[in-house]
Amino acid sequence: MNGQEERDLVLRLKVNGWVIMLALSLASLVYLPSDMTAGVIIGGLLVTINLHLLQRAVNRALTPGSRITPKNILPKFYLCFLATAAILFLMISQHLVHELGLLLGLSVFLWNLLILVIHLAGKIVYKTLMKEAV
Repeated sequence: MNGQEERDLVLRLKVNGWVIMLALSLASLVYLPSDMTAGVIIGGLLVTINLHLLQRAVNRALTPGSRITPKNILPKFYLCFLATAAILFLMISQHLVHELGLLLGLSVFLWNLLILVIHLAGKIVYKTLMKEAV
């Protein structure tokens, strides 16, 4: 893969993540109770924001001439992970959101990856079939 293809994949992950989160949030708003909807929204925001922060940190570390090294990413990653864990603990322990809704919101990233893998596999199969047909 070249740099442009990688940037396109990252952009697709970001856009798909927001679209999936918005779709799940709107569906939960219509079909689920409000505490479950809050869980979906908070879980989706957590996972989408974490993806953005991780991508930004990795980009900074891999930029040529950057003073940030890959070793410096790990502490930031762990701090982000601990902050996310603390938010999740607070939400669940104080019964601010429904646990199932939170889990559904956190699954945004998994749905995002599944859709991307299916799309990329479809492209590979299509290219293979086109080469064989010619």
